[in-house]
Amino acid sequence: MYTYTNYVIIYIYILTIYSTITIYKVYDFYLNLMYSKYKSYDNEKKKYIIKNTIKSGALYALSLISPPIIYSLIVNDNYNNYNLIIQIGAIIYTINDTVALYKVKRLSNSTKYHHIVTTVFGIISIFTDFYTNTTAKLLFIYCISACYTYNVNLFMGMRFLLPKKDLIILQKKCLYSYTISCTLNWGYHIYYIFANSYTTSLIIYYLLISILIYDDIKLIKWLYTYNLNNY
Repeated sequence: MYTYTNYVIIYIYILTIYSTITIYKVYDFYLNLMYSKYKSYDNEKKKYIIKNTIKSGALYALSLISPPIIYSLIVNDNYNNYNLIIQIGAIIYTINDTVALYKVKRLSNSTKYHHIVTTVFGIISIFTDFYTNTTAKLLFIYCISACYTYNVNLFMGMRFLLPKKDLIILQKKCLYSYTISCTLNWGYHIYYIFANSYTTSLIIYYLLISILIYDDIKLIKWLYTYNLNNY
């Protein structure tokens, strides 16, 4: 049975989809104004740049508001219950991937599968209590750690626009931060699955998260081998 909060979240979800589509137009205008190189790219490349810069900004914003939420979930603080905020944050985290499936045609298969899985998780989060569902807490951990690596998406988009000297430093930061974040994340997930009983929801979660892990591994490898002289 739906509650009033569920209807509010569903409305926010739909509104965020339309807002993100509108933001694409805003970013297109801004990037066209600020970077002369941007004008030389075709529409698909422009959409790819926009997709990644939008996601970088969203992840950065989520990382800023995350500390009190992380603490609240760790101590399972029923007084400071941020479940509604977490649900909205999950929408903000995933909606750009959802819109990208429609807007950006030239995505690798691993990225498409990644976006499909995050879209599924985003929809599920609408109906999930992150304080009582242990599997949902695992999902929160996986996603919130990615928020602190927002520079990766910034690099993926801005490598087509920024001068090489700026990108060299950014690439190193992305490689180190993303590798450390993923290693800690995967380590905790491995520990958790051996320290706790198996449930159907947990098994499904690990099957889905393996698709994200595969894409993460590909991205780390790409950051390590990427040659800035290509652009």
